[in-house]
Amino acid sequence: MSNEDQTKLMLCVAWDQDADQLRELLTAGIDVNLKDEEGMTALMWAVMSSSTEMTQMLLDFGADVNAGANDLRTALHIASYNGSLEVTALLLNAGADASVVDDQGMTPLMGAAKEGHIEIMAALIKADADVNAKDANGRTALTWASMSNSPATSRVLLDAGARSD
Repeated sequence: MSNEDQTKLMLCVAWDQDADQLRELLTAGIDVNLKDEEGMTALMWAVMSSSTEMTQMLLDFGADVNAGANDLRTALHIASYNGSLEVTALLLNAGADASVVDDQGMTPLMGAAKEGHIEIMAALIKADADVNAKDANGRTALTWASMSNSPATSRVLLDAGARSD
């Protein structure tokens, strides 16, 4: 991996958000799965900016949808926190693991529940996310939903079979 290539790719996606430049870099053969010092990929940065165009382009060029950063967060974790249903759908359609855990045991469903993103929760549940998974502290998505004081969020989980134990 070239440090120069890594810098070009990350700057293009994270800061410039220039889809034309990204297409040029990818067409020229830059490694779509380069990671920065935190283990973040260009796909993760595109998801962080909620760019459906750049997310789709990176996926089209073979971005690893399940790549984990140093803390094991994936693009789907980021999308579930950010609240972009369109980006979440792109990732799920590309084969993102709906039950993946980060280094704290958090799943994308827990993140969506914590933030109250009901539509994203529904998409994750439809993609077979484990509604009863527990994080490193024993909390479930239902626990996170109840801490956010959103009865509607809790109801989605209960309707999907979440247990309150």
